[in-house]
Amino acid sequence: MEELLNLYATNELELNDIEEQISIAIKQLQNRQQELQNKNDEIREQIKSAMEENEIKKYENDYIAITYVAPTTRTTIDSALLKQKYEDIYKECSKVSEVKSSIRIKIKDIPTEKVDNEENLLDI
Repeated sequence: MEELLNLYATNELELNDIEEQISIAIKQLQNRQQELQNKNDEIREQIKSAMEENEIKKYENDYIAITYVAPTTRTTIDSALLKQKYEDIYKECSKVSEVKSSIRIKIKDIPTEKVDNEENLLDI
């Protein structure tokens, strides 16, 4: 991006060229971001499934901690005052919905040299 702006400043590129190239670069970044999000979702789902199948509640090592959160239900009305003053209405208007299972991943302090020196483990 900086290189494009320098070329524009030295009159080597027209503004239209820069706008087009910046637009393409932004679109490429958005596509890459979506690919990475999809891969992240896929990996998280695989970990969650494995934890469910093997009844593992928590996995932890020096670098990561993964906690399985079981499915549950949740009440969507969340007002203490309504419940206190109008308990019947609160019960009548309360809605119970299913909450999917999930996992929580906490990345610990991984030394930078370890991350930088590792091969790319994700073939995206």
